[in-house]
Amino acid sequence: MKRSKLYVLYENPEWLEPLEKALGEQGLQFEPWFVDESMIDLDQEPPEGVFWNRLSASSASRDHQYSLESGHRILSWLEHWGRRVVNGSEVVALERSKFLQHLQFHRHQIQAPRSHFIVGGREQLEQGRRKMSYPFIYKYDCGGKGLGVQKISSDEEWQQFLDLDSWRAAPGNRHIIQDYIVPKEPFITRCEFIGGRFHYAIKADTSQGFELCPADGCHTDSCQLSEDDPSRPKFTLRRDVPQDLIAQYERLLASANIEVAGIEFIESHDGKLYSYDINCNTNYAPAIETSGEVTPGFHRIAAFLSELLIEGEEGK
Repeated sequence: MKRSKLYVLYENPEWLEPLEKALGEQGLQFEPWFVDESMIDLDQEPPEGVFWNRLSASSASRDHQYSLESGHRILSWLEHWGRRVVNGSEVVALERSKFLQHLQFHRHQIQAPRSHFIVGGREQLEQGRRKMSYPFIYKYDCGGKGLGVQKISSDEEWQQFLDLDSWRAAPGNRHIIQDYIVPKEPFITRCEFIGGRFHYAIKADTSQGFELCPADGCHTDSCQLSEDDPSRPKFTLRRDVPQDLIAQYERLLASANIEVAGIEFIESHDGKLYSYDINCNTNYAPAIETSGEVTPGFHRIAAFLSELLIEGEEGK
């Protein structure tokens, strides 16, 4: 019997090396598929195998602004032919839109910050601003790694924001402005899910801003520590996430066909939990995983993908 093959659709080569190392340690090999340079015969069947979508909303920051579009089409082609896809074409649509993510939170009665979706330029942003109270958060509808996220606290800061023109970088001129949640402490919580099930949660220090990709944040020793307090790690394990919130997240992921994800929430000063981001392409913090307290995320993913490959072989 021919062994099923694993393919990883990607756009960021820097994320392949740790993935290859981690999966290789578990005896799992894969063929990378760079979606920015690809050609397919639409009338031919795709190869047999399991296909894992690793495309990210931050792709435009690496000059891969068309990766999500091309990847969405490739995934649709794979699904048309009945291939097993992890995080398929509909997940790409969710990955690239805070607007759609907010609807998912609302659909599953998960509390999220009050938000406005804006399409257009300066005039439309001004109209949206008049519906908000300071402080509030501005972000791109299609973001990633916290790029473009800004806290705006006054008319003066708003005018400075408009004059700097950073909002013009928002893909498709699509913007989100939402209530700023005053945090109980300066961190957010990110819950990791693999195979649709909760794996572990981390706290990420936000005292220096919102660019919090765990993989990027842990590339150097200095980035593993909070700049606000060098004695405090930037990422720490969190063990007290409410079980009912985890269950809500798992139901959301199941209904949206998301199998690998990280969902982020913030705890307000009055103890309420506000969910605000679904990362359908997730990375893991080495500083957390080398402690030995948790199974490394990619090792758990290797086990999950191995199960899918075995299912594929048995189904032949």
